[in-house]
Amino acid sequence: MMEEAPRYPNRLKYEIKRRGYKLCEVAKAVYISERALWNYCAGRRKIPSETLEALSKLLECPISDLAGYPEATPPALSKSSSGKERAFPSPAANTQDIIEEASEETEGEDMNSLRRRILQTFGIAGIGIVFPPLGLPFTEPSSSISEISVNSLAAITQQFRVMQRQGNTFIIKGLDCHIATIQDALKSTTDDKIRRELWHILAQTQIVARLNPIKKLGKAQAKTLNEAAIASAINSGDTILTGAAIGHLAHLYLREDHDLNKASQLLEQAREYTREHQSLNGWLAIVKASIAARQGDVQVCEALIAEAMEVAHQIPQARQGADPYFTDFSNISVHMFAGHCWLTAGKPKKAHELLTTSNIEELSVNRHASAYYDITRAYIAAGDLEAAQSYVFKAMDIAHATGNDYIILRCSALAHTIQQKYHCEWLSRAIIEYAQNTLAG
Repeated sequence: MMEEAPRYPNRLKYEIKRRGYKLCEVAKAVYISERALWNYCAGRRKIPSETLEALSKLLECPISDLAGYPEATPPALSKSSSGKERAFPSPAANTQDIIEEASEETEGEDMNSLRRRILQTFGIAGIGIVFPPLGLPFTEPSSSISEISVNSLAAITQQFRVMQRQGNTFIIKGLDCHIATIQDALKSTTDDKIRRELWHILAQTQIVARLNPIKKLGKAQAKTLNEAAIASAINSGDTILTGAAIGHLAHLYLREDHDLNKASQLLEQAREYTREHQSLNGWLAIVKASIAARQGDVQVCEALIAEAMEVAHQIPQARQGADPYFTDFSNISVHMFAGHCWLTAGKPKKAHELLTTSNIEELSVNRHASAYYDITRAYIAAGDLEAAQSYVFKAMDIAHATGNDYIILRCSALAHTIQQKYHCEWLSRAIIEYAQNTLAG
């Protein structure tokens, strides 16, 4: 009489135990993390089709016996050619799961394994970049890279950017191995057209990596990535992308080093490359306005803000979502950046008017913390401490969730200003305690 399987969400864990395998052994054999395998066994995550096939072969068990989907996340449905509905896993969703799993501090997950699984999710493996059989180490890719593979690599970069804008802080390892994969592809092809496209994707990916939170990335690594992005953009032959990369480096020197001279020099260099690109010129203008605000040059700051706003209003709303240079330039971003400039330049009334009438939800999530922090400053300058209280707590919550803990430290400094200028001890103490608890938590 056949042994009855226990009531697991699926038969995966039962089949593994029945054969005497350890979870770590199975995870390594099919190129997934042990944590991911635990989630599949517990039914918390859907098993990707390629992983399911590998598990079926390893355990010598039909796919139909292993397949099972968590009740909370049923498979998406699409229509087949016969008109019947069939399960169809989402590549983007699978990629996000893979990146998050690999970013956990688990043993046994290496970069080659992660690269293999991300590329398989987008269907690259076997098309232009060939991977070894299960159980063998990662080897050099084949000598030909197809256009399909190049497009898939570009799609992965865009997916990383989507996750970054959503405030996802678990993508740093994934970006590292994606950069390595593109570099491997460059080593394996001599086709000039393909190489330019790969250099272009590499530059974009390096910019996305550089835009990760400095606390997790490190200032030196951020600069190295940004400088590498400039070199990659030059190799691609895309002058506009080169200018954008230089602009990002200028912003890094401005925000992290407070080096106004270096930032100004870099912005001038960037403008030499972006003269023909409207939205990038608008973005460079608003960054330059921030420099003018810090220098106390109100007239220049006002002129640059007006220039950026005029450009933002001229760009059709539909195009503002398309952002291949990762500047997030739009009406709302200009308004928020202008408000920040006015606070820095000592014009709190102008800042209050802009910041308190803007819809923060139109910004990407990874920029919410800095926006709420500036709104807090605007309300404090206006003497509305009750409104400031609600926004400062929002700023700290989102800052911690998105890895931007430097904003929490700024909020702590703001608490001392409240104490000294407004003698509001209860609010000052509440902000400091909340900041300490948030950082400790």
